[in-house]
Amino acid sequence: MLVPVEHESLTAFYRAAGLEIEDNWVETCHPVKSLAKWEDGNLAAAATVSFRQGIYVLDYIAVLPSLRGSGHGAELFHAVTQGITPVYLVAKVPPFFQKMGCRNTRQNPFLYGECASCGQRGTACFPRLMKWKGKTV
Repeated sequence: MLVPVEHESLTAFYRAAGLEIEDNWVETCHPVKSLAKWEDGNLAAAATVSFRQGIYVLDYIAVLPSLRGSGHGAELFHAVTQGITPVYLVAKVPPFFQKMGCRNTRQNPFLYGECASCGQRGTACFPRLMKWKGKTV
């Protein structure tokens, strides 16, 4: 079951899941919706959609490594984006987001510029700017 969660409470989880996240992300990202999934009393997966520079952005989505491939990511993606379109994202794992119906885009390149200085870029992350229009493949 997915439940709404306080945005600030997700910082440690997102870091533990391998995401680059700053301490002040709530102030800079302006999150509008964060959902989480719990298993056996532990946080297993979470996602956050924000509203920045006039667009909705899927800023974070993470599933614990031991639970990847279980469908939690897809469930979270669809729930957190429900009723919000279009949604832009910088995909660390493009094939997953393509399965969700996201497509490559060149619109709103400020998002791609944000990850240009990330230490994971080109090593652990090969980002792609994508857009979701509310349709699943």
